[in-house]
Amino acid sequence: MKKVKEVHGEKYEEFMMKKLVAIPGNICESDLGIDPLTANHIANNVHVIVNSAATTNFDERYDVALSVNTKGPSHLLTYVNDGRVGKIEETALVPMLDIENEMKLVSSLMEHSVQENQHSNQNMKQLGLQRAKIHGWKSCYTFSKAMGEMKISSTIGDIPIVILRPSVIESTYKEPFPGWIEENRMLDPFLTLFGKGQLLGLFVDPQVIADVVPVDMVVNAAIAAMAKHGISGIPNINVYQIGSSMVNPVTIGNIVDYTNEYFKSNPLLDSKGDEISISKTKYFSSIGDFSHYITTEITRESGLMEALINNVKTSLYTKLDRQCKKRVQFFIQMAKTYETFGFFRGRFEIGNAQKLREEMSKEERKKFEFEVEDINWKEYFCRIHIPGLRKHVLKE
Repeated sequence: MKKVKEVHGEKYEEFMMKKLVAIPGNICESDLGIDPLTANHIANNVHVIVNSAATTNFDERYDVALSVNTKGPSHLLTYVNDGRVGKIEETALVPMLDIENEMKLVSSLMEHSVQENQHSNQNMKQLGLQRAKIHGWKSCYTFSKAMGEMKISSTIGDIPIVILRPSVIESTYKEPFPGWIEENRMLDPFLTLFGKGQLLGLFVDPQVIADVVPVDMVVNAAIAAMAKHGISGIPNINVYQIGSSMVNPVTIGNIVDYTNEYFKSNPLLDSKGDEISISKTKYFSSIGDFSHYITTEITRESGLMEALINNVKTSLYTKLDRQCKKRVQFFIQMAKTYETFGFFRGRFEIGNAQKLREEMSKEERKKFEFEVEDINWKEYFCRIHIPGLRKHVLKE
Protein backbone atom coordinates (compact mmCIF):
# COMPACT_ATOMS: atom_id res chain seq x y z
CA MET A 1 0.00 0.00 0.00
CA LYS A 2 2.83 2.38 0.85
CA LYS A 3 4.41 1.92 -2.55
CA VAL A 4 1.05 2.37 -4.32
CA LYS A 5 0.51 5.62 -2.37
CA GLU A 6 3.90 6.88 -3.47
CA VAL A 7 3.07 6.16 -7.13
CA HIS A 8 -0.43 7.71 -7.18
CA GLY A 9 -0.06 10.45 -4.58
CA GLU A 10 -3.25 12.47 -4.11
CA LYS A 11 -5.11 10.21 -6.56
CA TYR A 12 -4.41 7.13 -4.42
CA GLU A 13 -7.97 6.79 -3.03
CA GLU A 14 -9.51 7.37 -6.46
CA PHE A 15 -7.27 4.68 -7.93
CA MET A 16 -8.08 2.17 -5.16
CA MET A 17 -11.83 2.79 -5.46
CA LYS A 18 -11.61 1.77 -9.12
CA LYS A 19 -9.73 -1.42 -8.24
CA LEU A 20 -11.31 -2.60 -4.98
CA VAL A 21 -14.80 -3.08 -3.60
CA ALA A 22 -14.97 -4.14 0.06
CA ILE A 23 -17.83 -6.49 0.96
CA PRO A 24 -18.29 -7.68 4.57
CA GLY A 25 -18.84 -11.40 5.03
CA ASN A 26 -17.97 -14.43 7.13
CA ILE A 27 -16.22 -17.49 5.69
CA CYS A 28 -17.68 -19.61 8.50
CA GLU A 29 -21.26 -18.97 7.34
CA SER A 30 -23.23 -20.40 4.46
CA ASP A 31 -22.99 -18.16 1.38
CA LEU A 32 -20.26 -16.31 3.30
CA GLY A 33 -22.92 -14.34 5.16
CA ILE A 34 -23.49 -12.21 2.04
CA ASP A 35 -27.01 -11.16 1.03
CA PRO A 36 -28.49 -12.91 -2.07
CA LEU A 37 -28.43 -9.82 -4.30
CA THR A 38 -24.74 -9.13 -3.65
CA ALA A 39 -23.89 -12.82 -3.93
CA ASN A 40 -25.59 -12.99 -7.32
CA HIS A 41 -23.71 -9.89 -8.50
CA ILE A 42 -20.41 -11.45 -7.42
CA ALA A 43 -21.25 -14.71 -9.18
CA ASN A 44 -21.86 -12.87 -12.44
CA ASN A 45 -18.77 -10.65 -12.29
CA VAL A 46 -15.99 -12.48 -10.41
CA HIS A 47 -13.81 -14.90 -12.37
CA VAL A 48 -11.23 -15.89 -9.76
CA ILE A 49 -11.69 -16.47 -6.02
CA VAL A 50 -8.68 -16.58 -3.71
CA ASN A 51 -9.18 -17.94 -0.21
CA SER A 52 -6.47 -16.84 2.23
CA ALA A 53 -8.72 -16.91 5.30
CA ALA A 54 -7.38 -19.23 7.98
CA THR A 55 -6.45 -19.51 11.60
CA THR A 56 -2.78 -20.50 11.65
CA ASN A 57 -2.33 -21.13 15.38
CA PHE A 58 -0.78 -24.56 15.90
CA ASP A 59 -2.75 -24.99 19.15
CA GLU A 60 -6.03 -23.39 18.10
CA ARG A 61 -9.37 -24.33 19.67
CA TYR A 62 -10.76 -27.30 17.77
CA ASP A 63 -14.16 -25.71 17.14
CA VAL A 64 -12.56 -22.54 15.75
CA ALA A 65 -10.15 -24.47 13.54
CA LEU A 66 -12.99 -26.62 12.15
CA SER A 67 -15.17 -23.59 11.50
CA VAL A 68 -12.49 -21.60 9.65
CA ASN A 69 -10.05 -24.14 8.20
CA THR A 70 -12.38 -27.05 7.44
CA LYS A 71 -15.82 -25.59 6.75
CA GLY A 72 -14.46 -22.44 5.09
CA PRO A 73 -12.91 -24.24 2.09
CA SER A 74 -16.34 -25.65 1.21
CA HIS A 75 -17.20 -22.11 0.18
CA LEU A 76 -13.93 -21.04 -1.40
CA LEU A 77 -10.45 -22.42 -2.02
CA THR A 78 -7.72 -23.48 0.38
CA TYR A 79 -4.17 -24.71 0.79
CA VAL A 80 -2.84 -27.21 3.32
CA ASN A 81 0.41 -28.42 4.89
CA ASP A 82 0.76 -31.56 6.99
CA GLY A 83 3.23 -33.22 9.34
CA ARG A 84 4.42 -36.24 7.39
CA VAL A 85 7.94 -37.65 7.10
CA GLY A 86 9.87 -37.89 3.83
CA LYS A 87 8.96 -36.50 0.42
CA ILE A 88 5.50 -34.96 0.27
CA GLU A 89 3.96 -35.15 -3.20
CA GLU A 90 1.90 -32.46 -4.93
CA THR A 91 -1.36 -34.37 -4.96
CA ALA A 92 -4.76 -33.51 -3.54
CA LEU A 93 -5.85 -35.17 -0.33
CA VAL A 94 -8.78 -37.48 -0.99
CA PRO A 95 -11.62 -37.77 1.58
CA MET A 96 -10.52 -40.41 4.09
CA LEU A 97 -12.00 -39.03 7.31
CA ASP A 98 -15.53 -38.71 8.62
CA ILE A 99 -15.41 -34.92 8.73
CA GLU A 100 -19.10 -34.60 9.62
CA ASN A 101 -18.48 -36.78 12.66
CA GLU A 102 -15.69 -34.43 13.80
CA MET A 103 -18.06 -31.48 13.51
CA LYS A 104 -20.80 -33.32 15.42
CA LEU A 105 -18.31 -34.18 18.15
CA VAL A 106 -17.45 -30.51 18.64
CA SER A 107 -21.11 -29.46 18.55
CA SER A 108 -21.99 -32.06 21.18
CA LEU A 109 -19.25 -30.87 23.51
CA MET A 110 -20.22 -27.24 23.00
CA GLU A 111 -23.81 -28.02 23.97
CA HIS A 112 -22.61 -29.39 27.29
CA SER A 113 -20.54 -26.31 27.97
CA VAL A 114 -22.44 -23.98 30.27
CA GLN A 115 -20.47 -20.93 29.22
CA GLU A 116 -17.34 -19.93 27.30
CA ASN A 117 -14.50 -19.64 29.80
CA GLN A 118 -10.79 -20.35 30.06
CA HIS A 119 -11.43 -23.92 31.13
CA SER A 120 -13.54 -24.78 28.08
CA ASN A 121 -11.04 -22.90 25.92
CA GLN A 122 -8.23 -25.16 27.10
CA ASN A 123 -10.41 -28.25 26.70
CA MET A 124 -11.09 -27.34 23.06
CA LYS A 125 -7.37 -26.87 22.41
CA GLN A 126 -6.60 -30.25 23.97
CA LEU A 127 -9.39 -31.89 21.97
CA GLY A 128 -7.99 -30.50 18.70
CA LEU A 129 -4.52 -31.87 19.39
CA GLN A 130 -5.96 -35.20 20.57
CA ARG A 131 -8.12 -35.68 17.45
CA ALA A 132 -5.22 -34.66 15.20
CA LYS A 133 -2.86 -37.23 16.73
CA ILE A 134 -5.49 -39.98 16.58
CA HIS A 135 -5.67 -39.51 12.81
CA GLY A 136 -1.89 -39.17 12.33
CA TRP A 137 -1.47 -35.40 12.24
CA LYS A 138 0.89 -33.30 14.33
CA SER A 139 -1.31 -30.33 15.20
CA CYS A 140 -4.87 -29.07 15.15
CA TYR A 141 -3.85 -26.58 12.44
CA THR A 142 -2.54 -29.16 9.95
CA PHE A 143 -5.40 -31.55 10.73
CA SER A 144 -8.15 -28.98 10.15
CA LYS A 145 -6.48 -27.71 6.96
CA ALA A 146 -6.21 -31.27 5.66
CA MET A 147 -9.91 -31.86 6.25
CA GLY A 148 -10.62 -28.60 4.45
CA GLU A 149 -8.78 -29.90 1.40
CA MET A 150 -10.66 -33.19 1.61
CA LYS A 151 -13.96 -31.33 1.53
CA ILE A 152 -12.82 -29.54 -1.62
CA SER A 153 -11.94 -32.89 -3.24
CA SER A 154 -15.42 -34.19 -2.53
CA THR A 155 -17.24 -31.10 -3.87
CA ILE A 156 -15.12 -29.98 -6.83
CA GLY A 157 -18.11 -29.26 -9.11
CA ASP A 158 -17.36 -27.91 -12.58
CA ILE A 159 -14.69 -25.31 -11.82
CA PRO A 160 -10.88 -25.46 -11.97
CA ILE A 161 -9.37 -25.43 -8.49
CA VAL A 162 -5.83 -24.51 -7.47
CA ILE A 163 -4.60 -25.61 -4.05
CA LEU A 164 -1.50 -23.70 -3.05
CA ARG A 165 0.63 -25.13 -0.25
CA PRO A 166 3.31 -22.66 0.81
CA SER A 167 5.77 -23.74 3.48
CA VAL A 168 7.16 -21.31 6.10
CA ILE A 169 6.24 -17.88 4.71
CA GLU A 170 8.56 -15.03 5.65
CA SER A 171 9.26 -11.47 4.46
CA THR A 172 9.43 -10.37 0.82
CA TYR A 173 12.49 -11.08 -1.29
CA LYS A 174 11.98 -8.19 -3.74
CA GLU A 175 8.41 -6.91 -4.10
CA PRO A 176 6.98 -4.45 -3.22
CA PHE A 177 10.41 -3.93 -1.58
CA PRO A 178 12.84 -6.30 0.18
CA GLY A 179 12.06 -7.22 3.78
CA TRP A 180 8.40 -6.21 3.99
CA ILE A 181 6.53 -8.11 6.70
CA GLU A 182 3.50 -7.34 8.87
CA GLU A 183 3.44 -9.79 11.75
CA ASN A 184 5.73 -11.43 14.27
CA ARG A 185 5.08 -15.00 13.15
CA MET A 186 6.65 -18.41 12.51
CA LEU A 187 10.43 -17.94 12.92
CA ASP A 188 10.20 -14.31 13.92
CA PRO A 189 9.32 -14.64 17.65
CA PHE A 190 12.53 -16.63 18.07
CA LEU A 191 14.62 -14.18 16.04
CA THR A 192 13.21 -11.29 18.10
CA LEU A 193 13.89 -13.02 21.45
CA PHE A 194 17.38 -13.88 20.22
CA GLY A 195 18.12 -10.24 19.37
CA LYS A 196 16.86 -9.15 22.79
CA GLY A 197 19.16 -11.63 24.51
CA GLN A 198 16.18 -13.53 25.91
CA LEU A 199 16.39 -16.78 23.92
CA LEU A 200 17.93 -19.09 26.52
CA GLY A 201 17.64 -22.29 24.51
CA LEU A 202 15.78 -24.05 21.72
CA PHE A 203 13.78 -27.27 21.85
CA VAL A 204 14.60 -28.15 18.22
CA ASP A 205 16.90 -30.25 16.08
CA PRO A 206 19.35 -27.79 14.46
CA GLN A 207 19.70 -30.14 11.46
CA VAL A 208 15.99 -29.93 10.61
CA ILE A 209 15.26 -28.05 7.37
CA ALA A 210 13.19 -24.94 7.98
CA ASP A 211 11.71 -24.77 4.43
CA VAL A 212 11.45 -20.98 4.23
CA VAL A 213 9.88 -19.13 1.29
CA PRO A 214 9.50 -15.34 0.81
CA VAL A 215 5.89 -14.15 0.66
CA ASP A 216 6.25 -12.37 -2.70
CA MET A 217 7.31 -15.64 -4.33
CA VAL A 218 4.18 -17.30 -2.95
CA VAL A 219 2.04 -14.51 -4.41
CA ASN A 220 3.80 -14.74 -7.78
CA ALA A 221 3.26 -18.50 -7.94
CA ALA A 222 -0.42 -18.03 -7.08
CA ILE A 223 -0.88 -15.49 -9.87
CA ALA A 224 0.86 -17.77 -12.39
CA ALA A 225 -1.27 -20.77 -11.36
CA MET A 226 -4.50 -18.75 -11.53
CA ALA A 227 -3.62 -17.49 -14.99
CA LYS A 228 -2.85 -20.97 -16.32
CA HIS A 229 -5.90 -22.79 -14.97
CA GLY A 230 -8.25 -19.84 -15.35
CA ILE A 231 -7.54 -19.81 -19.07
CA SER A 232 -7.84 -23.58 -19.47
CA GLY A 233 -11.11 -23.74 -17.54
CA ILE A 234 -10.73 -27.50 -17.02
CA PRO A 235 -12.63 -28.61 -13.87
CA ASN A 236 -9.99 -30.42 -11.82
CA ILE A 237 -7.79 -29.94 -8.75
CA ASN A 238 -4.26 -28.64 -9.31
CA VAL A 239 -1.82 -28.69 -6.39
CA TYR A 240 1.25 -26.46 -6.15
CA GLN A 241 3.66 -26.64 -3.21
CA ILE A 242 5.84 -23.57 -2.82
CA GLY A 243 8.88 -24.26 -0.67
CA SER A 244 12.65 -24.58 -0.62
CA SER A 245 13.38 -27.86 1.17
CA MET A 246 13.90 -29.93 -2.00
CA VAL A 247 15.94 -27.47 -4.06
CA ASN A 248 17.59 -24.98 -1.66
CA PRO A 249 17.42 -26.28 1.92
CA VAL A 250 18.34 -24.16 4.94
CA THR A 251 18.47 -25.70 8.41
CA ILE A 252 17.27 -24.23 11.68
CA GLY A 253 20.91 -24.27 12.80
CA ASN A 254 21.90 -22.24 9.73
CA ILE A 255 19.26 -19.63 10.54
CA VAL A 256 20.38 -19.40 14.17
CA ASP A 257 23.99 -18.90 13.01
CA TYR A 258 22.94 -16.16 10.56
CA THR A 259 20.89 -14.48 13.29
CA ASN A 260 23.79 -14.68 15.73
CA GLU A 261 26.14 -13.10 13.18
CA TYR A 262 23.66 -10.34 12.34
CA PHE A 263 22.88 -9.24 15.90
CA LYS A 264 26.55 -9.29 16.91
CA SER A 265 27.21 -6.75 14.15
CA ASN A 266 23.89 -4.91 14.52
CA PRO A 267 22.80 -5.27 18.18
CA LEU A 268 19.49 -4.12 19.57
CA LEU A 269 19.55 -1.58 22.40
CA ASP A 270 18.06 -2.05 25.85
CA SER A 271 15.92 0.50 27.70
CA LYS A 272 19.06 2.33 28.84
CA GLY A 273 20.41 2.62 25.31
CA ASP A 274 23.12 0.00 25.86
CA GLU A 275 23.87 -2.71 23.30
CA ILE A 276 22.35 -6.10 24.09
CA SER A 277 24.93 -8.90 24.10
CA ILE A 278 24.16 -12.20 22.38
CA SER A 279 25.05 -15.60 23.84
CA LYS A 280 25.47 -18.91 22.04
CA THR A 281 22.22 -20.86 21.68
CA LYS A 282 21.86 -24.27 23.32
CA TYR A 283 19.77 -26.98 21.62
CA PHE A 284 17.66 -29.58 23.39
CA SER A 285 16.04 -32.76 22.08
CA SER A 286 14.13 -33.46 25.32
CA ILE A 287 11.39 -31.18 26.64
CA GLY A 288 12.38 -32.27 30.15
CA ASP A 289 16.01 -31.16 29.69
CA PHE A 290 14.85 -27.94 28.06
CA SER A 291 12.44 -27.15 30.91
CA HIS A 292 15.07 -27.87 33.57
CA TYR A 293 17.66 -25.67 31.83
CA ILE A 294 15.46 -22.60 31.33
CA THR A 295 14.03 -22.90 34.86
CA THR A 296 17.57 -22.87 36.26
CA GLU A 297 18.70 -20.00 34.02
CA ILE A 298 15.67 -17.80 34.66
CA THR A 299 15.89 -18.40 38.39
CA ARG A 300 19.58 -17.47 38.35
CA GLU A 301 19.14 -14.37 36.15
CA SER A 302 16.23 -12.98 38.18
CA GLY A 303 18.13 -13.03 41.47
CA LEU A 304 15.70 -15.57 42.90
CA MET A 305 18.49 -18.13 43.23
CA GLU A 306 20.48 -15.77 45.44
CA ALA A 307 17.39 -15.09 47.56
CA LEU A 308 16.85 -18.83 48.01
CA ILE A 309 20.46 -19.37 49.06
CA ASN A 310 20.26 -16.56 51.60
CA ASN A 311 16.80 -17.71 52.70
CA VAL A 312 15.37 -14.23 52.04
CA LYS A 313 11.59 -14.52 51.65
CA THR A 314 10.02 -11.10 51.34
CA SER A 315 7.30 -9.54 49.20
CA LEU A 316 10.03 -8.97 46.58
CA TYR A 317 10.85 -12.68 46.68
CA THR A 318 7.17 -13.55 46.14
CA LYS A 319 6.99 -11.17 43.20
CA LEU A 320 10.17 -12.56 41.64
CA ASP A 321 8.95 -16.11 42.15
CA ARG A 322 5.67 -15.33 40.38
CA GLN A 323 7.46 -13.59 37.49
CA CYS A 324 9.91 -16.47 37.08
CA LYS A 325 7.19 -19.11 36.96
CA LYS A 326 5.27 -17.06 34.40
CA ARG A 327 8.33 -16.67 32.19
CA VAL A 328 9.26 -20.34 32.46
CA GLN A 329 5.72 -21.35 31.52
CA PHE A 330 5.87 -19.02 28.50
CA PHE A 331 8.99 -20.70 27.13
CA ILE A 332 7.72 -24.22 27.82
CA GLN A 333 4.40 -23.52 26.10
CA MET A 334 6.21 -21.93 23.16
CA ALA A 335 8.50 -24.97 22.86
CA LYS A 336 5.55 -27.38 22.87
CA THR A 337 3.63 -25.30 20.33
CA TYR A 338 6.56 -25.29 17.88
CA GLU A 339 7.65 -28.88 18.52
CA THR A 340 6.12 -30.02 15.23
CA PHE A 341 8.13 -27.44 13.32
CA GLY A 342 11.36 -28.00 15.28
CA PHE A 343 11.48 -31.74 14.55
CA PHE A 344 9.67 -31.90 11.18
CA ARG A 345 11.30 -34.40 8.79
CA GLY A 346 9.21 -33.89 5.67
CA ARG A 347 10.29 -32.24 2.42
CA PHE A 348 7.85 -30.73 -0.02
CA GLU A 349 8.07 -31.77 -3.66
CA ILE A 350 7.73 -28.73 -5.98
CA GLY A 351 7.70 -30.42 -9.40
CA ASN A 352 4.36 -28.90 -10.38
CA ALA A 353 5.55 -25.43 -9.46
CA GLN A 354 8.77 -25.92 -11.46
CA LYS A 355 6.79 -27.12 -14.47
CA LEU A 356 4.49 -24.11 -14.16
CA ARG A 357 7.51 -21.81 -14.22
CA GLU A 358 8.95 -23.57 -17.27
CA GLU A 359 5.72 -22.91 -19.17
CA MET A 360 6.00 -19.17 -18.55
CA SER A 361 7.74 -16.83 -20.99
CA LYS A 362 11.06 -15.21 -20.11
CA GLU A 363 9.31 -11.90 -19.46
CA GLU A 364 6.67 -13.55 -17.24
CA ARG A 365 9.30 -15.38 -15.20
CA LYS A 366 11.14 -12.13 -14.61
CA LYS A 367 7.98 -10.27 -13.60
CA PHE A 368 6.49 -13.09 -11.49
CA GLU A 369 9.61 -14.61 -9.98
CA PHE A 370 9.40 -17.59 -7.63
CA GLU A 371 12.75 -19.31 -8.15
CA VAL A 372 13.62 -20.28 -4.58
CA GLU A 373 16.71 -22.07 -5.89
CA ASP A 374 18.44 -18.73 -6.44
CA ILE A 375 18.11 -17.43 -2.86
CA ASN A 376 21.28 -16.98 -0.84
CA TRP A 377 19.91 -17.64 2.65
CA LYS A 378 22.66 -15.86 4.55
CA GLU A 379 22.14 -12.73 2.45
CA TYR A 380 18.35 -13.07 2.82
CA PHE A 381 18.33 -13.28 6.63
CA CYS A 382 21.19 -10.84 7.34
CA ARG A 383 20.42 -8.16 4.75
CA ILE A 384 16.71 -8.54 4.02
CA HIS A 385 14.58 -10.41 6.55
CA ILE A 386 15.96 -9.41 9.97
CA PRO A 387 16.40 -5.72 8.99
CA GLY A 388 12.80 -5.83 7.66
CA LEU A 389 11.61 -7.43 10.90
CA ARG A 390 13.24 -4.66 12.92
CA LYS A 391 11.76 -1.93 10.74
CA HIS A 392 8.22 -3.17 10.10
CA VAL A 393 7.44 -5.29 13.19
CA LEU A 394 9.66 -3.96 15.96
CA LYS A 395 9.12 -0.43 14.56
CA GLU A 396 12.70 0.74 15.13
